[in-house]
Amino acid sequence: MAVAPISHADLLEKTRSLRLAAGRDDVVGVHAELFRLRSALVDHLHAERGDFAGLPDNLAEVAIHGQDQVLRLIDDLLVAVDADHDCTCIVRAIEVDLALQRQARLEQAIVALIPPR
Repeated sequence: MAVAPISHADLLEKTRSLRLAAGRDDVVGVHAELFRLRSALVDHLHAERGDFAGLPDNLAEVAIHGQDQVLRLIDDLLVAVDADHDCTCIVRAIEVDLALQRQARLEQAIVALIPPR
């Protein structure tokens, strides 16, 4: 697989910024960090989707489904932060962090199943 321009480590670093804003109860900051994370994630996903084209269909579907779930979580949280300025930001930040960690591990496991060409 080619290296995505934005790595899993880069995305996880962005979740740290999200957690810091959440820890300060900075709803505006949480929204800004979620937006930045979403933008970086979309770039990352576009790069990886091309890589997944070489995977067996069932593995590609699992990886893409997981990516879609993470993106949907962030989208849901962006709407919630917009609508509710009294958010449970720290819980939401942890949810995003855990979802990204889980997806990164899933993708690493899938790549490990593919024999080198």
